[in-house]
Order: sequence, then C-alpha cells, then structure tokens
Amino acid sequence: MKRNAAYLAMAVLVFFLPELWSPVLLAQTYSPYQFLRLNTPARTAALGDATVASQEDTTFNALNPACAVTAVPGKVSATFIKHVLDISGGMASYTVQTADKAKVTVVASYMSLGSFEGKDNAGNSTGQTLQAGSLSFGALYARQIDSGFFGGVGLSLVSSQFPDAQTIAATLSGGVCYHIPQSWW
Repeated sequence: MKRNAAYLAMAVLVFFLPELWSPVLLAQTYSPYQFLRLNTPARTAALGDATVASQEDTTFNALNPACAVTAVPGKVSATFIKHVLDISGGMASYTVQTADKAKVTVVASYMSLGSFEGKDNAGNSTGQTLQAGSLSFGALYARQIDSGFFGGVGLSLVSSQFPDAQTIAATLSGGVCYHIPQSWW
C-alpha cells in the first residue's frame, strides 16, 4: 500500500507539477507563433477555451484534430477577430468525409499586426512604415479508433513575418477524443 502511494506521489510530481509551473516559467518567452493561440472560434472563446463538450463545429479541429470526427461534412466555418488599432485575425476551415468514414479538414488562419511607424532606440521616427503578420495553412485527418474513441493528426505550415525577420515552420499535432455514450447519462 505504501509503495502504491509512493508511485502515485512520484507520478504527480513528474507529470503535474511541471504543468503548474510552466506558465510562470514561460511567461516572458516570445514565439512568433503565438498567433495560433488567438484564432479560436467565438463559441470557444466565450467558453474560456473549453471545447470538451462541443460537437459539430469545424473550427474546433484546429484545437484537437480528433474533433474533426464530429464536424458536419461539407460545412465551411469562418471566424474573424478585430483587436485594438490594426490588429486583426481570422480562421476558415472546411471538412469532407472520405469513403471509409474518416474526416479530412483543411484549415487556414492569419493574424495581422497591422502597420506602424518605425522608431529608433531614442523614439525618433525613422520614416518607415513597418508591417508584421502570420499565416498558417494545414490539413487534418480524423477517424474512429474504437467504440467511442476517435483519433486525429494534423500537419500545418506556419509563416510569420516581422520587420527584421521571417520564419517558416511545419507543425505536427495529434489528439484523441472520447464520446460518452448517451445511455450512460
């Protein structure tokens, strides 16, 4: 019994403690791909990014590729975000069903930070107009693994452009989803 308690305590320390500290440790970390976290659908944003119980929405696929199984085939979904000043972004997705009942979704998203006046270190205008933005395009594949279990994978190409730098990356994502049978309710 004591041995099981020790294993449980070790599992908590190894798996859950780093998760608690990661926002603190990474709070000042900058990544040009932060825009991927902002392009959530309106319903997801209203629920505080909680998509556990949401179904039949094509835009959830970008959050968990396995959610594509619940998306309605042939449906286009789009969202647009307008922040202060010139900052804006959006996402569009489309899902089709294959012959073997799997779902394939294409997703495109962008974030524009707008244009702004260039300044030197002393705050004096350089006379340049600078622009920054990011773009992502990807495809997701999802299918039923077992009764109630669904899995999905996604591959995306991401590009961010800033006044002094440009980056391009490929992302690979995966997810699992379990649907509780209605008879259990």
